[in-house]
Amino acid sequence: QSGATGNVYFSMQTLMRDGDNLPRKLISGPYANKALIPASPWLDSVPPLSPIVRVGSDPATLSSTLSLQPQGTEPTWLWLIRTRVGTDWTTDVVPGMQRFYAIPRLAGGAYADAVSVSAVDRTGNESAPVVMLLH
Repeated sequence: QSGATGNVYFSMQTLMRDGDNLPRKLISGPYANKALIPASPWLDSVPPLSPIVRVGSDPATLSSTLSLQPQGTEPTWLWLIRTRVGTDWTTDVVPGMQRFYAIPRLAGGAYADAVSVSAVDRTGNESAPVVMLLH
C-alpha cells in the first residue's frame, strides 16, 4: 500500500535461530524505542477522552512528575507520554493502569521543558493530547 511503513515477519524461524545476532541487532537498533501499534478503526474508531494531567515535582531529584487520570467510561489501555527538551522530543509508552509518572532527566542532566500526554484505548485510538509547559 502506498505510504505504508513497517515490517511484517511471516515466520519467526529467522528470529528464533538468532543467526548473525539479528534479534539483538533489532532490539538495539530500529526497535530500541517503544512504539504504538496502528489503530484498528474497523473495530472501534472512537478515541478516549483527553486525560486530566497534573504536574508536580520530586524534591529529591528536582524532576517533574505527572499525575494521570483517565476520563470517560472507556478504559485507558496505554499512556503516550512525550517529553521535550529544547527542540527534541522523546516518547514513552506506559500501562494505562499507571497513575504516576516521573519524567526522567536526560543524560547530561537536562530537564524536560514540555510534556504531551494522550490516552490510548485497546484498539489504538489516541485521545487529543494534553500539552503542558514545565519549569
